[in-house]
Amino acid sequence: KKMETLLGAIKICASVITNLQLIVVGDGEERKNLSWLAKKMGMENMCWFVSNEGQLQKWLNSFDIFIASLEAPSLSDLEIIIRAMAAGLPVIGPAESGLNDIIYENKTGALIEKGNSEMLARQIIKLYQDKRLRLALGELAAERAKKYFTIEKQAEKFEKILCD
Repeated sequence: KKMETLLGAIKICASVITNLQLIVVGDGEERKNLSWLAKKMGMENMCWFVSNEGQLQKWLNSFDIFIASLEAPSLSDLEIIIRAMAAGLPVIGPAESGLNDIIYENKTGALIEKGNSEMLARQIIKLYQDKRLRLALGELAAERAKKYFTIEKQAEKFEKILCD
């Protein structure tokens, strides 16, 4: 369902953003189904499903925005989101998924209603059309990631919890 929302948003955006490309990074078991869904929706020419295999940073460096389309992020999902922020990408994610502690609305990205393709499309188009906003959100995201989510900061917090 979450990927249907993303693909639906991309389809809406395609009428405004002519060179739009969706790159899904990962080797999950859903890859074949997602590829089929993209083809069924007539979007196979704008959707790319690529392997992660240690190339995540390369992909992040080539993106304009990062979309987290998950309902309950795992620790590895959170790590990837923080890496995207550290790479200077504004992040769009679902509201009420626990991401509001990481993504600040209109400061480091946007939180949207789950399952709302139109709302997601509006955010993507907004960031596409306003490069200055996109870059500013990405810069703030990078600052936030480096200030609060480094290994050193997390170790300090963990040590404080253990010592208190």
